[in-house]
Amino acid sequence: MFAAVSVFVSLIATLIYQSGFSLSCFSNGYIAGKMTASAVFLVVGIVAFFVTKKKKYALPVLTGLFLGFAGDLLLAMSIGGNQTLFLVGMGAFFVNHISFLAALYLTDRFRIRDAVVGGAVLAFLAAMLVFGKADVGGMAVPVCLYMISLSALVGKAISVFSLRKLGPTCSVLMILGILLFAVSDILLCMSMFMNVSAAVTAIIPGAVYRFSPDKAMDIFNAVFYFTGQTLIACSIRYR
Repeated sequence: MFAAVSVFVSLIATLIYQSGFSLSCFSNGYIAGKMTASAVFLVVGIVAFFVTKKKKYALPVLTGLFLGFAGDLLLAMSIGGNQTLFLVGMGAFFVNHISFLAALYLTDRFRIRDAVVGGAVLAFLAAMLVFGKADVGGMAVPVCLYMISLSALVGKAISVFSLRKLGPTCSVLMILGILLFAVSDILLCMSMFMNVSAAVTAIIPGAVYRFSPDKAMDIFNAVFYFTGQTLIACSIRYR
């Protein structure tokens, strides 16, 4: 019930944010809407932290959630071209990955399958950027580091899930959350560094006049991201 209610509230907050609804009491409705959606997973994580007795797993996960909240704020504030804030926000999410990864490695030791699966994910991401003709500009190094940390996180999450090291409910919430988080990152990468509209037009002529691929990607990215973070936060409760 805790997880279901948390995800429901997260989806409502995300859809309100994506609808363009602005809170009149804030000068920047976009930032207010996004941070309200971010606050949901953070509050869920804090509540779960005080309920669970397994602090060894909970503490690094909660740290990661705080970093995710900070990263959301920095990225929202970078809208308009502030690259410094964007890079710092990207760095916050890099450490967010490391925090989640630490929680998993405190649960289970390194296994060869971690590297195999992580390497496969990294190869997929690299191929996507190359064949998608991504233009990362001068951000090649931070993008590569981000891809490596995300791949390592997915690899270890799949390994821990397959071994049921976190228990049945916690394992399912954790793996679903991390996979949704990873998919949202992939969509964000495509939106930022690739010409999605041109690709859709090439495949379906005239499609961009019926719907906006960029807007659709933005909505899916937000839903997957906030739901993923909320599921990860909920996993603390069931550890």
